[in-house]
Parts: sequence; C-alpha cells; structure tokens
Amino acid sequence: MLLRQYQQITLNKLLAILFNILSIISFVYFVILLMELINLLIQEASVSYSMILYIAVLLSGRYIFQEASQLMMSVEATRVTNKWSNIIINSIPLVDRLEAGELQHQLTFVLDKTKQYVTNYQFTAILSIMTLVIMFGVTLYYHWVAAIILIVTSPFIPLLYIVVGMKTQDDAKTQMNELNKFQFTLMNTLRSMDDVVNLNLQQHVVNRLKSYNSKYVNASMKLLKTVFVSGFMLDFITMISIGLVALELGFELVVFKTIEFESAFIVMMVVPEFYLALKNLSQSFHAKKESMGQIELLDSTYDQLIIDRKNSRYIDIVVNGEKLSGTNNFSDGNLHKGIAVNLEAHDIKLEDKSIHYPKVELDFSQFNVIIGRNGVGKSLYLQLLNDSIKFYQSQSVSYLPQHSYIFEGTFKENIGNKSYDECAHYIKMLKLDTICERFGYHDGLIDPTIISHGEQKRINILRVLMDNKPFVILDEPLAGLNIELKQSVLKCLLKLITDQHKCVVMVTHELSLVKQRVRPLNVIDFDQIDQLEVHHDE
Repeated sequence: MLLRQYQQITLNKLLAILFNILSIISFVYFVILLMELINLLIQEASVSYSMILYIAVLLSGRYIFQEASQLMMSVEATRVTNKWSNIIINSIPLVDRLEAGELQHQLTFVLDKTKQYVTNYQFTAILSIMTLVIMFGVTLYYHWVAAIILIVTSPFIPLLYIVVGMKTQDDAKTQMNELNKFQFTLMNTLRSMDDVVNLNLQQHVVNRLKSYNSKYVNASMKLLKTVFVSGFMLDFITMISIGLVALELGFELVVFKTIEFESAFIVMMVVPEFYLALKNLSQSFHAKKESMGQIELLDSTYDQLIIDRKNSRYIDIVVNGEKLSGTNNFSDGNLHKGIAVNLEAHDIKLEDKSIHYPKVELDFSQFNVIIGRNGVGKSLYLQLLNDSIKFYQSQSVSYLPQHSYIFEGTFKENIGNKSYDECAHYIKMLKLDTICERFGYHDGLIDPTIISHGEQKRINILRVLMDNKPFVILDEPLAGLNIELKQSVLKCLLKLITDQHKCVVMVTHELSLVKQRVRPLNVIDFDQIDQLEVHHDE
C-alpha cells in the first residue's frame, strides 16, 4: 500500500521532471559555449563579457534546477510519510498493545527511512535516465565510435548493482529488525526500572541489551561493507570506461587526425556526465532495494495491525438509538445533544474468569466515576471504552492510562504544544510552576529521570486537560497525589464539565473525596462483577 502511494504521479514529481530537463539543457548549452570560448582564446580573439555572463548563468542554472528538482521530490516524500504516519498511529489498537507508544516510535522511524524510495531512488532515476539519453545522443551526434564504447562498457555498471542490490534489500530488513528489538527492549527496561532493581535483574537486562546491540552493530557493518565494496568496484569500472573513450579520442585527434578539436572537446565533456548518471542510476537501484526492505517491513506490520484491530475487543456503541456500524460515524450534532453514547452490555473472557459489563449511558456535562476493588476489570473497561470510541471517531478521546509517562522534550511539547497563556490557569492549579521555572516552558528539555512520579502524573493530567476532546478518560489520576493536589485535579475536571460540557469517565479508589467535590455524580460500581450496579448520586 505504501509503495503504491510513492509510485503515484503527482504535481511535485511533474515539476521535478521539468526542472531536470531544464538542468540538462543548461549543461549542454554550457558545454557548447565553453568550447566556443576556448576557441576564441586559442585564436587570441576578443571575448565578450556577455559570453562569460551566459556561461556563468548556464552553469549556475544547472545546479539551481537540480536543487529545485530535489526539493520537489523531498516535499513529495514528506507528504506521503506524514500521511502514513497518521494512518499508523490511528491503526494501533490500545486494548491489546500496551506498548503502543514504543510501537508508534518504531514504525515512524522505519517510515522515515522509506523516504529514500522517493529522494534517493525516484529522483535520481528520473534525473539519471534523462541525462543518459541526452548525453548519449550528443555523443552519437559528434562521434559515433565513442557512442559504441558507451554501449559496450555501460552494462557492467548496472549489472554490478543489480547483484549487490538484491543482497542489500535483505540486509536492510535484518538491520531494521535488530534495531527494533533493541529499541523495544530498551524502552520497556526504562519504564520498568523499579521492578528491574527490586528483582535484582540488572545484570540480566544489561546482557540482553548488549546482545541486541551487538546484533544490530553486526547487521549495520555487514550492510556498510556491501555498500563500500560495491562503490569501490563501481568507481573502478567507471574510470576504466572513461579512460577507453579518452584513449580512442586521443588517437583520433593526434595520430589519425580524423576528428575536430571541437567535437573531441564536447565528447570528453559529456562522456563523464554519462557515466556519472549511469553510476547514480545504479546507486539509486541500491537505495531502492534498501528502501524496499523497509517498505516490506512496514507493510507487513501495518497489515498485522489491521488484523489485530479487526480482532480487537470493542463495545457496541449506540447514538440516539442507532448502533454504529462503521468508523467515523459520530456527527457534530450527536456529540452535543442528549446522551453522548450508550455502551451495550459486553462480556470479556480472561484466562481465569469472565467479566460481564452492563449497558452504560454516558452523557455530556457528566462526571462518571468507576469504583471497585483491584482486579475486577476497571482498567480493562477504560481501555475498551477508549479503543471503542476511537474506532468510531479517532479524534474524540483524551485518554490518561494508569502508567503514563513523559518524554525528554520541552514542557510545551509534553502538553501538545499549547501556548503558555492557554494553560497558565491549569499550571497554577496543578502546582507545576516550579517545573516550568526549572526547565523553562519553550526551550529547556525536561529530564524525566530527575522529576518525581507525582510531577510526571500532573504533567500527564495537564496534557489531557489541554487536549480539547469531547471524551476525557482517566485511570486513577488521583493516585500518588496529596490531598490538596487531588482536590485541584477534581476542580480542573469539574471545570471541563461545567465550562466545556465534556464527558469525563474516571477510575478511582477515593469515592468519598470525589463525592465531597463533585455534583452530580454518576457512579459505576465494579465490586460486584456478576451483578454490576450503576447508580446516580445527586
């Protein structure tokens, strides 16, 4: 699927082709004018400033058109990868993939590598093929013997790269697989560092990371060796081929005197361009094979994500009495009138038990609290709720999982790039002023290793508060906070309901505190799994 997107003809690619043609024409006219200039100098004739100016303009124009063409192809590659990045992020089912953040990072990294297909393959191939045709035509026009030498020697260069490229594709896939294993293991280790220390597994984790790192380094070195050797052989073949043409021209010009200086000069100027274009075309085939390895890896992973998504567990959603049957079926009208959603009764089968979730009604401008002892399925229900609503309307939910985290970036980046003025009120309520002062809001990078779990949780809560989605789902946002901060969090959530008419669903073990601060309150009690009770507390 991604390959088809890259292969489509677009306006950016057509502009790139146009700039390529202008670049080649500029070079041909540059060679002709340069030859005339040399003739004038040999004959000691006067040279006009306009001729020198034309030569400079043509030479500059060639490189300007080349850069413009490459820019168009880069813009096209970025457009496709940005589109697919959003598709990938929205395709990961959060119910069954608890490490969705790491998976998104890995797939986005691989997707960025696939841009080579456009920038290093399609762009180079288009430019090289046009250059080959025109330079061969010029050579044939001025000296047919040199053209025959081009035909005889040129097949060796692409043949070498076809053989090398086939191996490069497999090596690139191996390299990315090893890198993904290392990244996934490292991220999981960092997020579970406390458990690693408590279980005294430090040495085991270090050995495993060393093993994955060693495999990745070996795979990378194997790929680099292939590239280096093939590049060296390619340069050698190119030099021999140009040398044969130069030798033939030398005999024709000096010994046999069967060719004019002007013709020999033009041929010797365009032949290196011919072989350079052929070399670039061959290297682009190498880049294509490397990118194809990444594209195949991405496509297979994406296909598996779609399978996982289809097999994931969802709650049937009813809006205004009608069950939704496909994605993106929420309308703006449904999101702000009457009942937000009806969640149909649902059974979840786990390894050792079966949980029955009843039908639940969620209104906008409503505070919904899920309570119950540990292990009865509260967090699982939130994951089901989050993934189900996202399935029908991917941009409708702000979700705070129980084990959320922040990343090394600015404070602003960690809360969705909102301006300070937008979130200043919530920053003060959550007492995050000290972190803003310590790291800065726009510039300084937050170091996740030196801030407390409570501070991390409050930053994550702020991120959800600023997300501006109609559904806000939080898994134990009050855990680990002091009483003053708990009250502040509840006050912030209540403000979302009263001022912005959102639907808030929260798991908590502190119902008594919530009852003191929030009215009206919809309480969903999970203490009785078989006879789950829903009641309203006015």
